Amino acid sequence: MKYVSRTELAEQIKTITGATFVKFIAETEVRMNKTGNPYLGATKIAHVSGNLGCDYESVVNGELGREGKAIDFVSQPPKGKVHTDNKHFLTDEKTGTKTYLIVYPLKKSQERAEAEPTKYYLNGQEIDGELLVPFMVKTSVPKSQGTDKPIIYRTYGFDSIHSLTLLKEEYRVTECLTEQEKTAVEQEQEAAWQAHELHELLT
Repeated sequence: MKYVSRTELAEQIKTITGATFVKFIAETEVRMNKTGNPYLGATKIAHVSGNLGCDYESVVNGELGREGKAIDFVSQPPKGKVHTDNKHFLTDEKTGTKTYLIVYPLKKSQERAEAEPTKYYLNGQEIDGELLVPFMVKTSVPKSQGTDKPIIYRTYGFDSIHSLTLLKEEYRVTECLTEQEKTAVEQEQEAAWQAHELHELLT
């Protein structure tokens, strides 16, 4: 495992050129309706797996071709977000201060979710996710693609990601560590440095 800052993690992701498998843990606010909702502000911690580096327009047109349909899909800018100079990221259109990671979830995400179920929290306390279901905003399915099998991609606020595995390397975001974890990492790094120094002296 490598401990990296969020900026360092972003730079690592930017080096990816083709479609690449990724899995990560993200903490996000649950999207819910406000009316009569006593659980506003609830968050969830979910395990996600999918692909980075896919070209949305190409993926949709590829599916149209497999379905024997006209390959004529043209993608539109995502609502409220704009592309950055790197294909893996979007930023918010209004302020340009928020960063989003583009991920194409895999079917095996469901299997992973069953093995490592999403956990829900309110005011720091874990709660039963079923309590939130009646208030959750329903996920929409793309209607402009023209495919029988919809192509789904998700955008995750980059500041919501706690850890990420890419090219078989696991990265832990240092900004998400507790004070106790930070101390343990510093001690581990100090011990590794001392061992290196001793090795240099003896060789």
